[in-house]
Amino acid sequence: MEALNVRAPDIQTRVSEYIPEIVDYVQKIIDNGYGYVVDGSVYFDTARYDGHNGHHYAKLEPWSKGDTALIEDGEGSLGSKLQGKKNSSDFALWKASKPGEPVWDSPWSQGRPGWHIECSVMASAVLGQTMDIHSGGVDLAFPHHDNEIAQAEAHFDCHQWVNYFLHAGHLHVEGQKMSKSLKNFITIQEALKTYSARQLRLFFLKHQWDAKMDFKKTSMDETIQIEQTIKNFFDNVKALVNKVKLDGSRGANELPDGNVTHRFRQIEIELLQILSDKQDAVHAALCDSINTPLAMDEIMDMINQTNKYMSSNAKSINTHLLNKVAKWITSMLKTFGVADQGTDIGFGVSGSNSNQNAEGILMPYVQALSSFRDQVRQGARQKLEHVEFLKMCDSLRDNQMVELGVSLDDQEDGTALVKLVSREELIKQREKKLAIIAEKEAKKAAAAAERERKRLERLEKGKLAPEEMFKQSDEFSQFDEQGIPTHTKDGQEVAKSRKKKLLKEYEMQKKLHEEYLKENAQ
Repeated sequence: MEALNVRAPDIQTRVSEYIPEIVDYVQKIIDNGYGYVVDGSVYFDTARYDGHNGHHYAKLEPWSKGDTALIEDGEGSLGSKLQGKKNSSDFALWKASKPGEPVWDSPWSQGRPGWHIECSVMASAVLGQTMDIHSGGVDLAFPHHDNEIAQAEAHFDCHQWVNYFLHAGHLHVEGQKMSKSLKNFITIQEALKTYSARQLRLFFLKHQWDAKMDFKKTSMDETIQIEQTIKNFFDNVKALVNKVKLDGSRGANELPDGNVTHRFRQIEIELLQILSDKQDAVHAALCDSINTPLAMDEIMDMINQTNKYMSSNAKSINTHLLNKVAKWITSMLKTFGVADQGTDIGFGVSGSNSNQNAEGILMPYVQALSSFRDQVRQGARQKLEHVEFLKMCDSLRDNQMVELGVSLDDQEDGTALVKLVSREELIKQREKKLAIIAEKEAKKAAAAAERERKRLERLEKGKLAPEEMFKQSDEFSQFDEQGIPTHTKDGQEVAKSRKKKLLKEYEMQKKLHEEYLKENAQ
């Protein structure tokens, strides 16, 4: 639970430490007329309770009252068939123990508490006669929670022990209810081997708490994409905000291209209105039975709208407004336990070693900077061309910074946005970029090879002198001084149209032959 960033309860209780309180509680129920003893066991009298003194049995699921299958599931098939019960719906408050079972002393027998009584007693001992919220799985509504209500209200002789019940939906795995019998049981520890606590919490947030939730790979893949979208948003905002802060530290209130950073145009007014609308929408969603799926949809839409603003106004962005949007989204993710409490913008660094010393954190970055400085100084001494310095910059971006998890995103104005991104993600991006470059180079090499093939083909064709090209054909019998045919093999004079084409072929071969002679002369 700690790994999932679930806070520990303020008070934790154990049934074995509340046996005296349980015995007293059961005795009070008997004294109030709603319990009876049979062979050392104590049962709750549902028939006596239901309709008596304003009480009602099975408040949560009145339609399940008398459902033998549910009762057996709650009491155990053996417990539901014990002899001596007045009514099949009656349930055990105290059970006489069989040999080998845990036992405690009581006025009725050496026995143990019934399943339902322990919850009522411990909750009442800590919270008193009433409580606001009681939670549990939807399968506990009847008989467990209904029996809790009955025995507590019978004990206190009140008519409302709990104000609100929150019944969580079942967890399914790949379309089937999670159970050991189906061998699809997944523990938290097992899930955390594949997915991070943040990803699991985002997955839970995308499902209504009281509805069935299907845990499957495709849904988790979608969740990981949502996480990446949010992270990219935070990275871009922080990079832009930090960039303006850096420029401001140099005495400027403008972006590098001269655009004022605090202009508030119509597009900023519209984005601010969207933010206000989303804040209201998220509040309304959470007020509507804690509708986190709708709340997350509104937050994601806010991110998408802000991304559009950043992409369409790349040269003139109001970072003050961006900061406001990102801080609100971060505050909501903090509320949901997805972002760290100590961060202003972003997820934070959950799970990192906060005790790591400054030297260990900073030294790799300082060494990379020092190495780059050495290369620049050495290159300057050697009076290298400026293109070599650009290569050094590219190497710093694509190698040392990637290994350190730093993204230098080059912008049109010649500056770079600085982002902290996972090393693995940057390596993937670099490999993808290198693959694209390799593909382009392979295409260029293939094109060059094709051009060379055609050049050699032309040279080979150009070996033959134009004067000889037609004499090798048995189509003609007479030629002029250039070797152009004048008569066919039958002695007929070559037609003017045909001769015109032959002359054109002759000129082409002449040009190829000249290229051939020139190539060989070199």
